Amino acid sequence: MKPAFSDVTFNHLLSSPLENNGYRRRKKKKEEAQKKQIEKAVHWRITDTEEEQKKHRRNRLKKQSLEDSRRTEEEQKKHRRNRLKVKSSQLEDNRYRSTGPEEEQKKHRRNTLKVKSSPLGGTDMKKNRRSGRPLLKSSLLEDNGYREEQKKHKHIEKAVHYLQKKKQNKLDTVKKNRRRTEGQHRRNRLKVKSSHWRIKDTEEEQRRTEEAQKKQIEKTVNWRDNRYRRRTEEAQKKHIEKQSNWRITDTEEEQKKHRRNRLKACYCVLNFVTNSYSLFLSSSPLEDNRYRRRTERRTEEAQRNRLKVKKSTGGNRYKRRTEEAQKLHIEKAVHKEDKRIQRRTEEAQKKQIERGPLESFKSSPLEDNRYRRRTEVQELDTEEEQKKHRRNRLKVKSSPLRRITKNRRRTEEEQKKNRRSTEEEQKKHRRQHIESLFFFSEVTNSKKDNRYRRRTEEEQKKHIEKLKVKSSPLEKIQKKNRRRTEEAQKKQIEKLNIPAFSYKLVSARLREVGNVVEEVAKESTNEALENELAAIEQYVHITLMSLTVQCRSILKHIIKMSKLLPVTCYLSGRFTLSKGHS
Repeated sequence: MKPAFSDVTFNHLLSSPLENNGYRRRKKKKEEAQKKQIEKAVHWRITDTEEEQKKHRRNRLKKQSLEDSRRTEEEQKKHRRNRLKVKSSQLEDNRYRSTGPEEEQKKHRRNTLKVKSSPLGGTDMKKNRRSGRPLLKSSLLEDNGYREEQKKHKHIEKAVHYLQKKKQNKLDTVKKNRRRTEGQHRRNRLKVKSSHWRIKDTEEEQRRTEEAQKKQIEKTVNWRDNRYRRRTEEAQKKHIEKQSNWRITDTEEEQKKHRRNRLKACYCVLNFVTNSYSLFLSSSPLEDNRYRRRTERRTEEAQRNRLKVKKSTGGNRYKRRTEEAQKLHIEKAVHKEDKRIQRRTEEAQKKQIERGPLESFKSSPLEDNRYRRRTEVQELDTEEEQKKHRRNRLKVKSSPLRRITKNRRRTEEEQKKNRRSTEEEQKKHRRQHIESLFFFSEVTNSKKDNRYRRRTEEEQKKHIEKLKVKSSPLEKIQKKNRRRTEEAQKKQIEKLNIPAFSYKLVSARLREVGNVVEEVAKESTNEALENELAAIEQYVHITLMSLTVQCRSILKHIIKMSKLLPVTCYLSGRFTLSKGHS
């Protein structure tokens, strides 16, 4: 019988020096480490469900595999070393190895073979250590995923090697095709390719005869692989001679003109469908080797037709004139000024009126306050004509519809409507304005700033008479207290059937009423007295009602025109008492 293991030996095994490197931790330390890790963990990891955690793991592995395939070999090695250093989270179970720096990793790799199985596991594992996996996990937290990671790394290395090889093969094929096309271009440099617009109609290529092919070779310019056209030796010599002579012999004005025309000229684009790129050609034969060289026949035609209208295919849309048109244009331009506004003669003006509105230039010299200057011929006008022009220039006012109607000339009726006034009215207006200014300069009055017009004596009398007429207090406020004349005042009183308001008249009426009452009381009987008293009461009631209505309207007017609150309160109290008393 073999002696049983003592507690000392068992404790000795548990307190192995390998335990510090991450092996065989005690349960207490394991629980403490788990608690610390949970406290440090990110909250969204804890709150996520199992499905979300699995999804996160899948996405992380996909991203990692893509990154590994893009890295170079040095970055992959560095990544492998760093990945072994990273400690895995207890909550993720991603099977990453948690170790220290490189020295500890090497030590860990050496000690993986030295680890003895537990005596509790049996003696079979001692014999066949490397045949199967040990019963004890190498780390209580890692689930022993080291071997699986090694297999994964090898698989990724193979995939990266395959991708790099595939890319290299593609580059090789591209280079081969490029060399083949370059050789083909060298062989077929003198062969003529049919233009793409002729191939559009028929799918088969059109074969030319030998004569047509020779003509085409003379016309076309041979082009190389670098997309530029080649000249022959003779054309090259001519080009060099022209380039040297043109730059030196031209004056500064001609050079400026050439620069302007060169900027105007648009590039002629020939899109070759077969080659899938466009060849940009310029019309100038003197710029680098990129520009098109014309033959002698084509250059002569270009010089003759330089002033002709260019085709729409050119794209610059500039109008070229012929030589005759150019001469006429120069002759016309000499007489024009900077503003390029032309004055018509009387005959041309009459023709223009008969013809209708013009669109190209302004029909009237007086529109929009932009006056036309006279030419040398028209400066010979007499003084009377010049004065007439000045008068008409002040009269005519530009119409706001001028821009919309494209500078349409006005008829005489429209001009009369737009004129401010006749000459006499203008003189009168100026005279009155000067007199008013002179008057205000002498007299210091509050009306000076407001520039009130001074009334004549007749107007002053009328104004004083208007002020005498008082408006009725029963007049509505909505009419803005319009003052009536005496006749209108009488008509208004008759319409309302209310006696005119007067304190003297009311007091006299009341005295008469008292006298009548005394006489009736002395002379008449009781029935007659009652009838007379009833009539007197009715009359007094009507007069009091008219007084109250008039007083109310006066009160409203006072409240609106002034803010005398104590007065209004006092008066309103008086009248309410009188109303209640009545």
